[in-house]
Amino acid sequence: MKNKRMISILLVIVLLTLQTVIVQARENETEKRISGAITEVFINPLYAGIIKTSDLLEPETAIASTYAEEEYLTSTEACAEQIREKMKQREETIVVYYQASEYSKQALVDMINQAVAHTGDPKEGDYLKWQYGGIKSSTQYYVSDDVTYMTISFAVTYYTTSEQENVVDEKIEFFLNLRLQIKMIMKK
Repeated sequence: MKNKRMISILLVIVLLTLQTVIVQARENETEKRISGAITEVFINPLYAGIIKTSDLLEPETAIASTYAEEEYLTSTEACAEQIREKMKQREETIVVYYQASEYSKQALVDMINQAVAHTGDPKEGDYLKWQYGGIKSSTQYYVSDDVTYMTISFAVTYYTTSEQENVVDEKIEFFLNLRLQIKMIMKK
């Protein structure tokens, strides 16, 4: 009698365990994750024929994570704003988190073009457009529930450093102040 009871208990435990495994397998099957990496090169059209791919910095490899704490942006415009701000600081590595229905090289081109588009700010737009030779990108991605989550690392090759830009800004400020002082003296 004890043996039958033990066998019954073991059988119930085995069935419950098997049911749990089957449910987990079904959950994993519905997610169907695909992942990969794509590298792209963007030569600034202003310097086509002058800059070579070998002249550009290499991007750092960033990993797209299902559980990334970063917020994945859903528009190329929002990504471009982040890229623009970091380009103004002359950051050589810019990482953007982006989600869309699928990977598209055109989306990356749009991000770059929008980042250097005219904004009315003299430190943006054409100013940025003339200051970089090219960009290499490395996109790590995974697909889950028909959404492609991308971690895009842009390596930007600039003509000037942040320090050089600061020196120019200081000199311009000095001469603008000097001009103002001269005007004030001339009015006296």
